[in-house]
Amino acid sequence: MADEGIQLFPGDAADRELLEAAGIQTVSSVLLTTNDDAMNIYLAVYCRRLNPALRIVSRITHERNVEAIHRAGADFVLSYTTLGVESVMSLLRGYELVVLGEGVELFSVPVPAALRGKVLADSGIGSRTGMSVVALDRDGTLDTRLSNRTPLDAGATLLMLGSLEQRRTFTELFERG
Repeated sequence: MADEGIQLFPGDAADRELLEAAGIQTVSSVLLTTNDDAMNIYLAVYCRRLNPALRIVSRITHERNVEAIHRAGADFVLSYTTLGVESVMSLLRGYELVVLGEGVELFSVPVPAALRGKVLADSGIGSRTGMSVVALDRDGTLDTRLSNRTPLDAGATLLMLGSLEQRRTFTELFERG
């Protein structure tokens, strides 16, 4: 990874000095991948306290710990059980496997009239629904380099990650008028 220009911070993930050197206060996301569910749960709580706006993605080994890691602050969870079930179902259906996370789906939604002309930071999509806008499709051109100043134009399509409940909230807030 270092050959690709990626900066690495090897060490103890619970070491506050190491996390601060890695930029825990300013990064947008963290990936928790230890082999220990209890450690991932602890790290989710710890990282959330160090940066409340952080997007936390975690692996979990035992399905029984999925709810606990969510309560601890993880936004997206990948569990071995779910990955296995999704893999088998994809094979049986003849689909390619695409894994987004535990209870997470990708939604493609035309920019609603209520959001047209706003920038992403002022839209309230994340803060009011919990959904994450991952891209904007503008006339077949996919823009994944979004910032808080990205405009939400008429005719564009939002690509968002979230749960079905978050999608329902989005509909109630922005699509019903």
